[in-house]
Amino acid sequence: MLLAALAAIGPTSAYADPLSRGTSAYSRGDYNRAARDLEPLARRGNARALALLGFLYEHGFGEPQAYVAAADLYAQGAVRGDPFGQAMLGLMYDKGHGVP
Repeated sequence: MLLAALAAIGPTSAYADPLSRGTSAYSRGDYNRAARDLEPLARRGNARALALLGFLYEHGFGEPQAYVAAADLYAQGAVRGDPFGQAMLGLMYDKGHGVP
């Protein structure tokens, strides 16, 4: 599911924007680099970065596994219109992970 979302973003280059670098790092399995590239964007409210960072937290990829933080990041991305964040937040509620 995430790979399809990453593929939709398109190819990246050495001079790509931080979101492309972060998603590219994720697809290579370099989760620490992905988190480093996505965190500043997420702090600035980038919906896609929030959702992807939530995925890293949910699964403990490059960040400690933290369901509450993941649900919060998904929710922030969801209210900003990111469909991946919306879907993943729904799954968090379905599983009862990190939400009441």
